[in-house]
Amino acid sequence: MYEIFEKLCAKRGITPYKFCKDSGVNSSTISTWKKNESLARPDLAKKVCDYFGITLDYLMGSSFVEEMGHVIQEERINQGISQGELAQLVGIPDTDLYNYEVLDEPIREDIFDDIASALGTDYFTLLAKYDLYDDYIPPQFDGDIAKFEAFKKARDKDAMNEDLSKVVAKNDTERRLIMLCRKAGDVSDDDKDDIVNLFESTIDLYLKAKGIKKE
Repeated sequence: MYEIFEKLCAKRGITPYKFCKDSGVNSSTISTWKKNESLARPDLAKKVCDYFGITLDYLMGSSFVEEMGHVIQEERINQGISQGELAQLVGIPDTDLYNYEVLDEPIREDIFDDIASALGTDYFTLLAKYDLYDDYIPPQFDGDIAKFEAFKKARDKDAMNEDLSKVVAKNDTERRLIMLCRKAGDVSDDDKDDIVNLFESTIDLYLKAKGIKKE
């Protein structure tokens, strides 16, 4: 994951320190992540995703682009770039690029972005150029796939936030818990750990006192 995070910083032209300053994430947390001593906690991963406008699957390296190897090959040939040259530009083995182009193996999304960038293009531009985009684009977007996709992404995010806003507490206790959860974003990562540990300890003591066994 840190490899992808580092590439995202490079593309944005910022340092990991700048990300920490902007997002409120402790630099020590990133250092620990870099050393692979621990995986990013969900709250940290969400901050990275929100900051760079990516999905969790993208950050985790579990999101793939399929059936685009032949497009990469055609675009590369049209630009007069050899397979070896493109692989070197992207920083991947020649055999990997061969497998993408010839065997049509799925391409990890961040690697696909690197390949497209090396070719001076991007995913949506390639879809439009090779007539592979099959969604209906409303007239107001003037055929701009990237603009339409950005609109859909914002629309889906608004819909998700609207669903969350409909959560209604059944009593005062639930209301207080919901408020605490919503305020979680204002708490530092280290403080969150302390709060979670204290909360878990309190729950354990309560269950023990009530004679309730945890499942």
